[in-house]
Amino acid sequence: MAKKLALVILEDCIGCEACVAACPTGAMEMNEDDLAISNSHICDGEEECGECAPTCPVECILYVEEDDERLVWGEKS
Repeated sequence: MAKKLALVILEDCIGCEACVAACPTGAMEMNEDDLAISNSHICDGEEECGECAPTCPVECILYVEEDDERLVWGEKS
């Protein structure tokens, strides 16, 4: 089973930083456009991960398997 990672749909992100505060590994960051991004090198996919997704008020964070093609393209299904 592949580990899971946070995928932020940037088009929907409002920059509230709730996910940054909730992330136990420090993987959620804000980019230069003040939108949330997930550092997949830090997001470890362990059982405590996934805490960022339910904090998003616009539900723009998906918790997907690391081989999900949207991790490359950032597209909605």
